[in-house]
Amino acid sequence: MNSQPLLISIVLPVRNGALYLEETLKSLLAQTYTHFELLVLENDSSDETPAILKRVSDGRIKVFPSAESLSIEANWQRILDLQLQDWITIISHDDRWHPDFLYKMVELIRSEPNASLYTAHFSLIDAAGETIRRAKSIPYRESGDSFLERKHLWEADSFGTGYIMRTDDYRKVGGIPSFPGLFYADDVLWAKLSNIEGKVCTPKLLYDYRYYRSSNARTIDLLGLYAASNAYLDYVQTRPYFQEGDRWQTVIRYVERQINRNYQRFLVNLVTKKSPTQLRQYRQTKAELLHLAAQDQRFGVYNPILSMIEAVEFLPTESIRVLALQLMEESAKWMRRFTD
Repeated sequence: MNSQPLLISIVLPVRNGALYLEETLKSLLAQTYTHFELLVLENDSSDETPAILKRVSDGRIKVFPSAESLSIEANWQRILDLQLQDWITIISHDDRWHPDFLYKMVELIRSEPNASLYTAHFSLIDAAGETIRRAKSIPYRESGDSFLERKHLWEADSFGTGYIMRTDDYRKVGGIPSFPGLFYADDVLWAKLSNIEGKVCTPKLLYDYRYYRSSNARTIDLLGLYAASNAYLDYVQTRPYFQEGDRWQTVIRYVERQINRNYQRFLVNLVTKKSPTQLRQYRQTKAELLHLAAQDQRFGVYNPILSMIEAVEFLPTESIRVLALQLMEESAKWMRRFTD
């Protein structure tokens, strides 16, 4: 057995992540497996993020500030410019690892040396760090196509944290795709890597993914989401597996539901606050979105529920608007019992 330690680069992209950054850093520096470096892609933060990074004294940390404010996809693309160790893993600034995350993942790599992607089971936590639920079960071994199919059937939880891969493989697939807002981008990255020699997953529960609606992952650009959805379909369409049977229709339904869920969250925030400027901008965006969808004829982007949420705008006070939206949300939960 090879006794040489695996050298790992942990990459942490961050912009204005001060609220949780210290907690994340503590979880990384507390790893029982110590053969790693931490490379921070600091993206022109205006909060306490730079100060927090300066306060942490550890020779394994290297900070790479951006020369200007970058989009999230541009900041993540900087990973390809780094001098990396043989292995790479990426973590978001608000997630956290259990102390034995790296140790157990290295064990998995040594037990399955021919795989091309490695991951673990995990929990979803809220803004306060409390457990929401355990993530859905992950097969011990699967291909990239099988992974995406589970996503399309809503049988998989997967995000940008919790995976380890060879640096050469990461570069071979071109890194994370530059989809607008990184919508779908991590799924395509994991699928491409899994399709090289397969993905394996330890049954151990090894990290926490922070899931909350106000996170950067929930900041929604409707036109960007539409463009990313098309880019995702372009990739999936290259996979013969999804041309078989009714799989392609399942892909379309998945994309439509992703758009509708995000569109609804966007509208709820918009009509609750009722900012005249934002409402005017939204109407322009909606017109452009509907025009693109009608022109492309790939998938639907608007449904009756969105129309109902828009109507809440005309209720007189914020408290009444919030109540109406809460009633609609409860009705939607009840309906999902019959559709999920």
